[in-house]
Amino acid sequence: MPRWLPLLLGGLGILAIMVFLSAKDPMPGDLAAPHAAVPELSGIRNCDACHREPGFEVACLDCHAAIGDQIAAGRGLHATFHADGDRDCSMCHREHLGHDFDLVGTAAWRDLDKESFAHEHVAFGLHGAHEALACEACHRPELAGDAWPAARGATAPRAMSYLGLTQSCGACHVDVHGPATSNDCASCHAQDGFVPAPSFDHEAVFSLAGAHARVACDACHRGGSADPVVTRPFDDVAGTRCVDCHENPHTRPNERMYGNDCRSCHTSESFRPHRFAVERHPEGFPLLGAHREAACASCHTSERATLVGTTSTACGACHDNAHEPGGSGMRIADAADCARCHSGGTWQVPGFAERAHIDAGFPLAGAHDDVACVDCHRPDAGLAANATQSCTACHADPHSTSFASACTTCHRLEDEHWNRGALRVTADLHARTGFALAPPHENPECVACHGTPSPYAASAQTPVASRPTASRDIETLASAARESNAASTNTITPSGDYAARFPGRTLDDCAACHVDSHAGQFLERPGGCAACHEGTHFVPAAFAPSDHTTFPLDGGHLAVSCVRCHRKPAADAPRQFRGTPNACASCHDNPHGNRFRDEIARGGCAACHTTAAGWRVDAFDHAITGYPLEGAHAKAACADCHRPSQEQQGARGADRYTPVSRDCASCHRDPHFGQLTSTQPDCTRCHDSFARWSANAFDHQIHTRFELDGVHRDVACSKCHTERTTPNGTRYIHYRPMGRSCEDCHAVR
Repeated sequence: MPRWLPLLLGGLGILAIMVFLSAKDPMPGDLAAPHAAVPELSGIRNCDACHREPGFEVACLDCHAAIGDQIAAGRGLHATFHADGDRDCSMCHREHLGHDFDLVGTAAWRDLDKESFAHEHVAFGLHGAHEALACEACHRPELAGDAWPAARGATAPRAMSYLGLTQSCGACHVDVHGPATSNDCASCHAQDGFVPAPSFDHEAVFSLAGAHARVACDACHRGGSADPVVTRPFDDVAGTRCVDCHENPHTRPNERMYGNDCRSCHTSESFRPHRFAVERHPEGFPLLGAHREAACASCHTSERATLVGTTSTACGACHDNAHEPGGSGMRIADAADCARCHSGGTWQVPGFAERAHIDAGFPLAGAHDDVACVDCHRPDAGLAANATQSCTACHADPHSTSFASACTTCHRLEDEHWNRGALRVTADLHARTGFALAPPHENPECVACHGTPSPYAASAQTPVASRPTASRDIETLASAARESNAASTNTITPSGDYAARFPGRTLDDCAACHVDSHAGQFLERPGGCAACHEGTHFVPAAFAPSDHTTFPLDGGHLAVSCVRCHRKPAADAPRQFRGTPNACASCHDNPHGNRFRDEIARGGCAACHTTAAGWRVDAFDHAITGYPLEGAHAKAACADCHRPSQEQQGARGADRYTPVSRDCASCHRDPHFGQLTSTQPDCTRCHDSFARWSANAFDHQIHTRFELDGVHRDVACSKCHTERTTPNGTRYIHYRPMGRSCEDCHAVR
């Protein structure tokens, strides 16, 4: 067969297939559904409707006139493509891919998701709330109007298009402000949200300062509805004057007594307090003295007339007469004539009390100078002439013991306060309280003990049940101690409870004055602080090791400082004594790692160690390991066998106990230099006792290939196995190799 014949037959076959396919379906593929519905575009005879010179752009714009108008006007997305020189419609809108192919699909969005389309080609950029909207939220038929006409030849208007939307807010949103407000929404609002309107300058219309800044818009702009989508005309307001929104409280009974200039007395910050100047008060009742500081409402109340000119100026209109029957003052004649003794500037009687008291032999000096008259001249005491000079007539004796025969032993009338009397208390007088000022209390400042009591200190008058207990959480006690430290700097002041500051303490009630540095951990210990501390000093304490009963101190623990075990849970917390853990692991690291986890869980460290013996392992029975210590092994030190590995040399807490090889060679040097075996030597094959290292178990008949019979039985081992020396000078007994021929040992004659 000629070589060209197969080529010819193949070419004819391909040509036949092409003719068949061309007759059956001459199109390269089905048109998309919108184009297939146009008769002028369907069929092989209509290809030139689109495929004609100078290109697709002319053919496409013949049908899509709306896009052509945008391009001509330089608007829209297609205009930006033309400006870039990209005019081939088929680059974005693919055809001949079937009826189901979307002409405005991924390719039309430049291979991007349409939701991520940036929208830069229009002036209305998508920001804020608009950025999260789906395309269909704005591109809707009802918003497009007549901007979506049907393409030429189409049988129905477009159901969806991205053309022709206006960029004004009112095209999509209801104008809630009505026609009186500008249509330029962006001049006030932003795309982030409709409310608030960040660009609106309310100050240009009405300053929103003070309380007005907290008022809701609809409180003034009351027109329209509360529904935000219903028209709210913001120009429909009552006015910008105060009285346009606020009721004038000063209009009764005299109409507009103060006029309408509210700002002359009030500010926009709040209606009260006002800034009414006292000098403006009517001349009929000038505000002098105490009246100058009085609140307006104390006189101008709802029960009295509201305004000046109708409010009574009589003292009795506002003040009760203390001198009338039922009052709290002295009974005097002509009680209604207040001005006879009192003035508007002050309620004191100028000069009257001083002169009268001097004449009575009881001058008003010291603390008595500021005492109100009725404190001594009480209603039940009658007239002033019945006042007494006895201290106990007015003052209760606060002392729990008798210091002296009279109060004046310590206190003086000229003293500014009674606490000045403390400076005159001698050591003898103090001893009468049961608390002698002996060391270390011989020279303290009074305030050190008699200041405001600490909230933590437990005085002699504090029940034990209410004091802190050792069972309280240590951090809670620490907090109480810190508060007590802060309070201990207080001083004696005229105020405060006398009984709390002068409670009659005893010498053994240390906590009444001193902060308990142990935070209540030893309150239940008999003897109090003195059980451990000396009276003259706090440290060193008198607590002996024998008192350490909860954890006996023996062995190495006797030489340990207290603070090594009793630590502070925090830098400013008291040192912890109660509840200190006594397990070995709470203070000591475990040098064994996890090797003895089960043994420690059963009996703790004490299963092997004892503090009394210097932490030696006297209590450990080596037989429980399956390797009893016999013979010379019983006398060996633990460290002779339990040595760190090469990698553990020098490591702190290196595990030296398990696993330990039981082979003799792991601890002992082979004196035979490997003559007796080619592998690990088995010493017990010959040696049967750790007490005596003789080779009693060695049987020359069994263990060698040379049986000892005849005269050989009585020959000493050393006759054949002689001592030799290695090249480095080490002596050893030679066992192998040994000749078995007679001439190896005996001379031949």
